[in-house]
Amino acid sequence: MLNFLAWNRGHPRDYDNWAEITGDRRWSYESLLPFFKRSESFLGKGNNNEYHGYNGEIPVSPITYKPLVTYFLEAAKELGYPITDLNAPFDEGFNEHCFNARRGQRVSSYEAFLKPILPVRSDRLKIQKFSVVTKALINNKYQAFGVEYKFKGKLYTARARREVILSAGAISSPTILMHSGIGPANHLQKFGIEPIVNLPGVGRNLQDHVSALVGPFTINQNENQPLRNTKHLTYIPNRDSRLNNVLQYLSSGDGPLAQSGSMASGFIILNKTGNIQKPWPDIQLLLLGIPQDDEGLLTLAKAFNIEINTVNKYYGPSVNKDSFSIMVIVSRPKSRGRIQLSSSYPFDSPLIDPNYFDHPDDMNLLLKGIRKAVQLVEETKSFAKIGARLQENNVFPGCEKFPFKSDEYWECFARHLTISVFHPSGTCSMGNKRDPETVVDSSLKVLGVSGLRVVDASVMPRIVSSNINPACTVIGERGADIILGEHIHEIHNKEQNI
Repeated sequence: MLNFLAWNRGHPRDYDNWAEITGDRRWSYESLLPFFKRSESFLGKGNNNEYHGYNGEIPVSPITYKPLVTYFLEAAKELGYPITDLNAPFDEGFNEHCFNARRGQRVSSYEAFLKPILPVRSDRLKIQKFSVVTKALINNKYQAFGVEYKFKGKLYTARARREVILSAGAISSPTILMHSGIGPANHLQKFGIEPIVNLPGVGRNLQDHVSALVGPFTINQNENQPLRNTKHLTYIPNRDSRLNNVLQYLSSGDGPLAQSGSMASGFIILNKTGNIQKPWPDIQLLLLGIPQDDEGLLTLAKAFNIEINTVNKYYGPSVNKDSFSIMVIVSRPKSRGRIQLSSSYPFDSPLIDPNYFDHPDDMNLLLKGIRKAVQLVEETKSFAKIGARLQENNVFPGCEKFPFKSDEYWECFARHLTISVFHPSGTCSMGNKRDPETVVDSSLKVLGVSGLRVVDASVMPRIVSSNINPACTVIGERGADIILGEHIHEIHNKEQNI
C-alpha cells in the first residue's frame, strides 16, 4: 500500500455510501471520523481538532518540496475551484498532498502500529516472515480454527483461539477463501476444490482506479527564449541528485529527495446530471512532477507492460527536460472485474481481470477529465508563466490517424496507455446478507462460517474516490473496534452467568 505516500481520505459520501449499502451506520463518515483522527498525528499548520488528530500512530505531513504546486493551485483557482483541506469534508477542491511520512521518510503501517509494540508484546505477537498462507482451516461445524501456511518449503498449521482474520488484500484474500472452499461453488469444483460455503461474491466486484497519464507537459518549450526561475520546477535525477541535496535530505528531511513525485490533487465533479441528489467527485487530477529519464522509462514500461520502443518513441523528446504529467483518474468507476483461481495449487497466481472500461461511462468520464487537465495547463495564466504545454508534434504511437487532442485521439491514447493506480478493492464485499454479491457482513464476518473475518481493502463495497491508504487504515481501526467490542461483550456475559 504505497500510494506515492499520498494521504487523502476521500469524500464523506464515499463512507455514507458504505453505510447505505450495508444498512449499518457504523460505516458512515460521521461514525468513522473519530477513527480517522485516532490514528493520525497531523503535522501541518493550524489546529483543526474537528477533522484532524494529533496523537495517533501515523504522522501526516504536508509536502515540503513543491515548486510546481503553486502553479497547479493557481490554475485551479482560475478555473473556479477552491483550495481546501482534502482530509476534511468538501464538495470539490484542490490542494497539495499530505504524506504518511516524518522528516521525508515513509512511515508504513508496520512502522506505525507493529514495530513500536514488538518489544512489549512478544509473548502475544509473533510475525512469521517469508510465509505464505494457503488456506483457512474450516471444521465440519463450519467454524474456522486456524490457517495452513508454507514456510521454508514445509506446510504448517497455526491454530486460532478465537477467530481467524484475513488481511491479505483484495487479490490474496479472495484467493485464500477460494482455496479454503469458500466461493462460487461451480468455479471451485472446476479445480477439484470441495465447496464448503457457496459464496458467489468471492472474487467478484473487483474495482480499481483506472487512469490516463496525460503529458508530458514540457516547461519553456522555446529553448531560445528561456523563462527565468524555471530551472528547478521539477526533479531531474541527473541534475538534482547533488551532494547538497543529499545533505539537505539527511539533515532536515527536505528538498527534492524528500518528494515522491506525487505533489497535489484536485477532486472535481464532471457528471453533474442524473438523479444523484448529493453528487461527489468523480475525477481526480493528480500532479506528477517527475520528468522521465532513461531509468524512469524502463520502470514505466515494466510497471504497465508497455513495449519499451513505444515508451522511448513517445517520451524520448522530453527525457531529462523539465516536464510534468497529470494523472487523470476515474474516481468512482462503474466497471467491475474479478479474481479467479488458475488452478487448485495455492502457489499459482490467480487470474486477475480488471475489466477496465467495460462500462462506457468510465471512458466517457475519463475523456472529460482529460479535457479538463489540458484546459488546466494550456488555458490558464498560471501555467502560461512557465510555458507549459503538450508537445504538438508528439503523438502517441498507434494513434497517429486521429486529430491531435480530439476525443478520438485521447480515447486511443487511454486504451494504449491504460494506467492503474494500484488500488484493487471490493473482492470480498461488505454488504447486506440478502445481496448475492456480499461476502462479509457489516461486522466483517464471512457469511456462512463462524470465526472468520476479512479486514482489508477487499471489503469495500464501493471504492473510495481517492487514494485508498487512509480508507484501508480506517477499515482496520473500525474492524479492531468491532472485534474488541464483541470480545469484551462476550467476557461480560460470561461473568454475568457465573
